Amino acid sequence: MFTDKFNKGVLPKYGEILDKVTPQPPTFTATTITPASCGLNNGSVKLSATGGTPPYQYSKDGTIFQSTDTFEALAVGKYTFYVKDAKEEKGTIGVEVKGSIEAVEITIPALANARTTSIYDLGQVIVE
Repeated sequence: MFTDKFNKGVLPKYGEILDKVTPQPPTFTATTITPASCGLNNGSVKLSATGGTPPYQYSKDGTIFQSTDTFEALAVGKYTFYVKDAKEEKGTIGVEVKGSIEAVEITIPALANARTTSIYDLGQVIVE
């Protein structure tokens, strides 16, 4: 008979110790966040999970899960993503998809007789 000093009794048989281990939920991070262009739903988030028991499934609503770790067609905003492992243990993470600012070039053709509303030429130019 074997004894241990922590349980003060007989050591568990093979397999019994697994029943006493508390399952750990998977953890994950957003490895890539692509901003959404101005006013468009073209942002994306790529997630990476560890821990728990693979394989992992991912969700952006906690209900519908998918095996792929990338979410596309996202608008600017805050999202909560969910991951669950093979034992149904779940983890969550909050991610913000920000907007990208794109340069906009405006070309105004040469204006004949353009006028301003100020004697200091600091007023508005009216283009019709």
